[in-house]
Amino acid sequence: MTKKKNHDIVMTMVEVGVMAALGFVLDELSGIMFKGVFVNGGSIGIAMVCVLVMAFRRGFVPALATGVVMGLLDLATGPYIIPGDAWRAFVQVFLDYVAAYPMVAFAAIFRKAFLNAEEKQKKVLFLCLGSILGGLLKLFAHFLSGILFWADPSGFAFSWNWMNPYLYCFLYNALYVLPCLVLSLGFLLVLFWRIPSLLKEPNRLYERKAAETKKEEDD
Repeated sequence: MTKKKNHDIVMTMVEVGVMAALGFVLDELSGIMFKGVFVNGGSIGIAMVCVLVMAFRRGFVPALATGVVMGLLDLATGPYIIPGDAWRAFVQVFLDYVAAYPMVAFAAIFRKAFLNAEEKQKKVLFLCLGSILGGLLKLFAHFLSGILFWADPSGFAFSWNWMNPYLYCFLYNALYVLPCLVLSLGFLLVLFWRIPSLLKEPNRLYERKAAETKKEEDD
């Protein structure tokens, strides 16, 4: 394994750790701000942007790892677990904590198109498409958890006990996931415009710097 390859692996691991820690802090802050608002779990914040940055900067696997670490940290600091059988609790915890943020990593499907796009407008388009895909998949994970474990209307928030469980679970989770998506996408676009190098492929930056150094040496 080459020195460059080792360096890239180490840097990827470091970035995963840093972004996961930042995402966890942002998630905790949003949880504090919205404590008591979403009584069945959930909050509005921009923690999702940490996974999105990794998805476009490093790709699917590092973004997935970032999401998994964020979920595990959130799980370790006080999960919201629905009472019931052990297997049901396991599935609910898996969907709400282990799977939810990693779902955002699927934004990396648009990474190659984003990196290869020449025009900024096209890059913005792929950032939007990837973020929307990741956000909707995260919503699906929470929705699936909801329809499996929130069938009793007596536990519905906001006095929505008149709703069909499917409609309730969709609206309740959409009420905080969609604002998270909008805020995270907005922050991601700000990062793209203000710090474009943050979303560039590190290998390409390395190769470009190496080429510039070689050119300077030749001159």
